[in-house]
Amino acid sequence: MDTLENPRDKDGRLLCPICDEPIRGTQAVIRVGEQALHFKCHDHLEKESTSESL
Repeated sequence: MDTLENPRDKDGRLLCPICDEPIRGTQAVIRVGEQALHFKCHDHLEKESTSESL
């Protein structure tokens, strides 16, 4: 079985480690290592890291 190391809320739902919001099945997610992130959060991080390296 594929396991993720995401934090979970009190109801056992996976939480995005960036925004601490639950990850719902209808949302776009991206897997980074052993964690799933909201795609919008990951995209925001990518944009920040790209702009910092300029």
